[in-house]
Amino acid sequence: MRFTVANWHTKSAMWWVEHNAYTTMASPPLWAKGAKRNLPLFAPPPEIVFGHYNEEAYTKIYGDVLKERLPKIREWIDIHNDEHVILLCACPDGQFCHRLLIAKLLIWLGCEEIELEPQPAGTIKALSLNQPWATLIAIGAKRVETRSWGTSYRGMLAIHASKTFSSADQETAQYEPFHSDLAKAGYRTIEAIPRGALLAITDLIDCVKMTWEWIDTIDEKEREYGLYSEGRYAWIFSGNVKRFEQPIPARGSLGLWNWAPIEGEAVK
Repeated sequence: MRFTVANWHTKSAMWWVEHNAYTTMASPPLWAKGAKRNLPLFAPPPEIVFGHYNEEAYTKIYGDVLKERLPKIREWIDIHNDEHVILLCACPDGQFCHRLLIAKLLIWLGCEEIELEPQPAGTIKALSLNQPWATLIAIGAKRVETRSWGTSYRGMLAIHASKTFSSADQETAQYEPFHSDLAKAGYRTIEAIPRGALLAITDLIDCVKMTWEWIDTIDEKEREYGLYSEGRYAWIFSGNVKRFEQPIPARGSLGLWNWAPIEGEAVK
């Protein structure tokens, strides 16, 4: 199945109906109810919507909801296997919301994500990562990012460090080989590692679904910097990494997102 996630406010109600779109909201708009275009299967329960959870807690709680619904979600995918389905919610583009978690699940289940419209002019695709892994890519120490989901995108990619830097990840940054690579690049303390900012630009040259045979080709040090197991995806970067002179504060997002650089933002 091919799918797209989007904000329903960007098009008219009639356009969505004509293009096989469904809302995934706990309180869908009247047009979706009237056209039988609401999909409760993916709607977060009201207690989650109005629970004022942070991003990490919301991801965990809504993820558990999706796990419970997984058998029915698989059935729904089988029914729509040959279709391009658009899944909608009301959250603004670039804002964390449940439709991004839906996209991640569908990719994991083997569906293909398709952009509704071409990438906006003047923007660069960006990927948010937790620290210290974002910085390891920015300094050229990490060439492969491992994920549970793949992408068909190839090309220039901005590397963004998420704002969250958990105590467990801070502890990891002090182990080897993390500590040595970070220190060589000037990041000798946890406080020096940037967060909530864009760090560098590189090129995504391939994305492969891992097999054990493929994993055996990856050197030991690179494997220290990822979660390698059969069925996961390896995002492979070129050796061409350009770091920004200063981290550029920005709010990230799940999945690939579009970043519009401001003229004059320089790279090293």
